[in-house]
Amino acid sequence: MIIKVAIIGKYSFVGYNLYKGLKKNKKLQIKSYSFDKFRKLNIYDKFHYIINTSLTKKFKFKKYNQREDIDYQIAKKILKENCKQIILSTRKVYPNRPNLKENAIVRPQDNYAKNKLISEKKCINLNKTKTIILRISNIIGGKIKKNRKINKNFYENFLDYCKSKKKIKFLNSYKDFISFNQFIRAMNKIIREDIFGVYNLSLGNKIYVNELIGWLNTYNKNKKLFNLKNEKRYENFYLNNSKLENQIKIKFLKKDLKKDCVALSKKIFKN
Repeated sequence: MIIKVAIIGKYSFVGYNLYKGLKKNKKLQIKSYSFDKFRKLNIYDKFHYIINTSLTKKFKFKKYNQREDIDYQIAKKILKENCKQIILSTRKVYPNRPNLKENAIVRPQDNYAKNKLISEKKCINLNKTKTIILRISNIIGGKIKKNRKINKNFYENFLDYCKSKKKIKFLNSYKDFISFNQFIRAMNKIIREDIFGVYNLSLGNKIYVNELIGWLNTYNKNKKLFNLKNEKRYENFYLNNSKLENQIKIKFLKKDLKKDCVALSKKIFKN
């Protein structure tokens, strides 16, 4: 059976790259929309899965307002439909600690994480068995849109530093990273499995920043890296991903992350 998937947020960084990645799977039929277009079409019943990658500025920066919560709006629309919802949440609902499981104490780190956590609870309470929540760590890779100035991730900041004449300065803390290839591979498996609930989507292991930068700098002849000793211990974190690995029968391996980072380096510096 062909599984039909709608991606909301066709112009977002994640939405654009997710569409490109999932489109390669011939067992999926992928469509991509802006939220305004999708809402006007009112075609929630035409899909098996809806994945939202879109958000409003008010949802990111202001106090929670249900009218700005796109995930909850989708959740209400699919109540009577044979459709599931995949919510892309954030690892920042947790404090910065090692080996964080889904049942760990939550302590949102910023306004966006606070609103995401509220949205998670509202969507689960509305329809638990139709809701898949993915708390995602830092994604490395993907095609970067030109002139993107806000909401830049670690990878985008790295590319900016490489283009500049300044030394690259990173605190040598450890964090949790996954490559976009690993993210796409996981999404393909999640869509094919009958699961629901909250999951950490991450490497599930600590990766020191200087190690990651080293992989990304493999083909960089003008290495401008300068590491600082990390004095802020609370910045260290990684997520426990065993729940998701067991559910979808997948392994997130450090060697795969390294391979993808080296491939990115070749693409960046050999062009």
